[in-house]
Amino acid sequence: MDIGEIIYRTSACIITSVEGLSMSEPNANADPRVRIAFLLGWSVSELHGRLRKGVRPMPRQSARATESAPRLDVADGEIEKFTDAFVFTAQRVARFFHALEFETPAHALPLSQEIFALPENARAWLAGARKFYTPRELRDLLNAWTMHVWAQLDAASPASAQAFTAGMSLADTYWYLRLPARRPARAPSGESWQRLLSKFRLDVERTRLASLEKHLPAYVAPVIRNQLRAWSIGTDLVYRDGKLMRDPTTKNAATLTPEDETHLQNALEKQTSEWSNLLFEWRTATSYLRDADRRWIVIGRRVGLFGVLLITTFALALFAVWIAIFLSVSVLPGLFTFLNQKQPGLGDWLGIVNFLWTLLIAAPAPLILRAIFQATRTLQQWLDDQLMIYFINRRTAVTWNRYLKEQ
Repeated sequence: MDIGEIIYRTSACIITSVEGLSMSEPNANADPRVRIAFLLGWSVSELHGRLRKGVRPMPRQSARATESAPRLDVADGEIEKFTDAFVFTAQRVARFFHALEFETPAHALPLSQEIFALPENARAWLAGARKFYTPRELRDLLNAWTMHVWAQLDAASPASAQAFTAGMSLADTYWYLRLPARRPARAPSGESWQRLLSKFRLDVERTRLASLEKHLPAYVAPVIRNQLRAWSIGTDLVYRDGKLMRDPTTKNAATLTPEDETHLQNALEKQTSEWSNLLFEWRTATSYLRDADRRWIVIGRRVGLFGVLLITTFALALFAVWIAIFLSVSVLPGLFTFLNQKQPGLGDWLGIVNFLWTLLIAAPAPLILRAIFQATRTLQQWLDDQLMIYFINRRTAVTWNRYLKEQ
């Protein structure tokens, strides 16, 4: 087998492998409890955040209003009413905790029984049938209960305990905020957008997501990490000539006008909604791709494949040149001298050639080919993933000044 055939076979193997290359998927050995804990943490933050943002019982509908019958929320893929979303979030908290299999509604501690009862209590409160927790009371209940759950998770799996914290903290990025009109003068310092969107804090969130990537749906963690970097504006926003803009060189962000901060929070709300869709898999990451995106991904994949094959060919050519130099400089001169003294026959020459072929090419070639194949396949998979992440990020990213641009 000459060097040309080696190159041909290696190229064919790479092409076959790449054509059947599948998209990245969550690790099959990932612990499902870690993802459940992450989503539970997010849901706890969202539940408290919705109450703090002002969810209240709705006025009773008139007889005429009850005749209206819009599409079902599930069919539409989203929950329009803030009150319905509040009840749904309470159900999430109860159901995700139940999925962890620490306690059941029938055999739960008094603290957990209050959590299991939250959905029905929230529904009754919004219907005007009973009282509900104040934001402070709900916070105290959730704080005591989450400490209890955190300890259970840590005993069962430290990774799930870390995921619980990561989900809650990531959701706090938006859900702990309140609009200027609803925020009291003496609001906690940690509630400010400067603190919640600070680069240091969001770098921590990005690190946590990186450690959880194998437990989350494909492409979700790297996409959200990219978007968190873009939202790290806690110290960067300043006014220039009356316009709000980002200046990474500044150390202290400007105090935003209530109108500008409201627009900023509205953009963050939209971004958080996209994160929620991805994390809870209301939409898979790849469902955001358009036909044009998929065509560009195919083009990029083929261009990358050409580059990989070019590099592979170059590497094999270098290997062949190295063998030729090694033979001509180190082996052949001494061998020819030895053979001239012995005056070997044709059979001896064939035996020597066969020995050199086995030693220098036949034996090392499979190892070298395998190493090159694995390297090129890894490179191609990496390129494919980066293209997917890039286009998914384009379709799901919401810029901080999205609504400011519309003014």
